Amino acid sequence: MRRIAPLLILIFLSPFGWALDPIEEEPQYDKYLQVIKSISEAHAFDQQKQFEEQVYRATKTKNHQALFARAFSEILMTQPEKTETLKFLQLNTLPATLHLLLAHVIQKQTDILMEIKIHDQWTIDNTDVKATVCALRGSKTPAIQNLFKKYPLIRQDCSHMQSAIRPPSTSQIRDLLNKLPNARNYREGRFYKKPTLFQFCRTRRNYSCIQLMKDGDNRWVRNPNGSLWHQGKLSLSRLGKEYNQFNGETPAGIYTLDGVMPEANKQNVYGRYRRLIMTFIPQSKNENTMKSLLPLSSHSENWWKEALIARDMGRSALRIHGTLRRNENKSTTYYPYYPTLGCVASLETEYDGINYIDQRHLLDQLMRQQGLQPIYQNETRIRARFYVIEINDHKAPVTLNDLKVYGVN
Repeated sequence: MRRIAPLLILIFLSPFGWALDPIEEEPQYDKYLQVIKSISEAHAFDQQKQFEEQVYRATKTKNHQALFARAFSEILMTQPEKTETLKFLQLNTLPATLHLLLAHVIQKQTDILMEIKIHDQWTIDNTDVKATVCALRGSKTPAIQNLFKKYPLIRQDCSHMQSAIRPPSTSQIRDLLNKLPNARNYREGRFYKKPTLFQFCRTRRNYSCIQLMKDGDNRWVRNPNGSLWHQGKLSLSRLGKEYNQFNGETPAGIYTLDGVMPEANKQNVYGRYRRLIMTFIPQSKNENTMKSLLPLSSHSENWWKEALIARDMGRSALRIHGTLRRNENKSTTYYPYYPTLGCVASLETEYDGINYIDQRHLLDQLMRQQGLQPIYQNETRIRARFYVIEINDHKAPVTLNDLKVYGVN
């Protein structure tokens, strides 16, 4: 059983469809990082004025609120010397959701005005605000804890966030591999008869995972010699954060793969090949959309709800990518992989005399399984379902031998 970890640093994106296009969000995020750096470096007299001006620009559209909060979080995380400067900024003029998030990020002790804002939004059933507050159910920030202590209705409405996440059982994983719905009715059939990527991980993500693929007819993809096609991956946060924290490990659950980023830029971080875009399944009543992509035996389980929680608390920009950064420490449990800030890491560069280009092989295989020629121009046409599944807490990399019990051979 996994405990739901306290939320230390996070962001918010509404689950109701106003998130930025993934191609747009990375440059906008970089812009906000620079904005907040400039605020933190301004003279004290100018800091509050600059802060309010920039927040006004950021929050004129809801999708930019999330990126601003995420950038604010990263500055505090990577440059803690700026905490003393930024934590004294006044949040009173902010919209309720952003006020809540930034109060949480700087770990405010008390914030009466924030409590009033949130309570008022709760009484008018603001679903955006509710999703954010419930995602903060495990926060250790005193100002957030006070919300749940003072308002029984908030505590009651967010009670579903208290359940511990459990990996699926052996029979449920067998069903997942053999009785998966065909996605004919999801997003106008865009993923019908398309490949499905499965990634099996330990609950302790400091061990590598393994990926396998099924074709559009639900058959395992195999190598020319008949063996199962597979790749190792890592879904560990290099900051040691869990799935329900910003920059935490890749959440278990269901995603779609929707093409690639426009270019293979920032190669030291993301590798030589374009990164695959992971998309959360959108929110729906009783999560019926997500359940439509699961066999019946998983509907009442919660192993897939890590992705749901991460979605509702605002995590974004999850990708599958390589990196030119190197892990030179052979004593790490995940050598030779290099951990990320929440994405799935493909092995790249040379280790122990082997030149790894796993991201290239993954892109090519996904294209082949769609009947596409594996060329650069077709990478944007990649469409697949992607299931991240935790199997147990064993202290070892996941291998094909671990999957035999599920009928994988």
